[in-house]
Amino acid sequence: MAVIRTGSGRASGLGRRQSPSSDSLSIGAAGHYACRISPTGDMMDIRPLTESYAVAPQIAPEDLPAIKAAGFTAVIDNRPDGEVLGHLHAVTMQAAAEKLGLAFVVNPIIGGAMTMANVSAQRAAIQAANGPVLAYCASGNRSSQVWALAQAGQMTTDDLVGIPARFGYQLEGLRGQIDMLAQQG
Repeated sequence: MAVIRTGSGRASGLGRRQSPSSDSLSIGAAGHYACRISPTGDMMDIRPLTESYAVAPQIAPEDLPAIKAAGFTAVIDNRPDGEVLGHLHAVTMQAAAEKLGLAFVVNPIIGGAMTMANVSAQRAAIQAANGPVLAYCASGNRSSQVWALAQAGQMTTDDLVGIPARFGYQLEGLRGQIDMLAQQG
């Protein structure tokens, strides 16, 4: 099994943030969506890398109605169950998503040990989607990395590295692997 070395790539300033009370999604000044997910006003960031693919830190079942209302048709879970509490396990998230008519794909990526199977599964899920896709992990970093690798050859390497960088995701270390995958077609 080939492993793609991704390094720590921890993005800064990611995660939940405070915002005024709102039950719907809105686009913030930084170009990302925010939706209210708890009575305390904690916010979830949805960061669009393209018009059809966005990433986010961990979501919860109660986030899914707002995600659907924002126009997403598919959700990809890139976080292994071993990293989250039971109410956020893939089976629970999948049942909640499918109840709302959202497609749900489980593609867990272990930090620093992404495989080509992960890349192929992400590419297939993106291609199979009938509309915009939201992928999530702990911070959105792994979902950004696997997207960049899955899109190699479809967009320039500069864009695949630069677009996530606007949201604090550092993919410069993947440049060589993106170029190699683009050459392989």
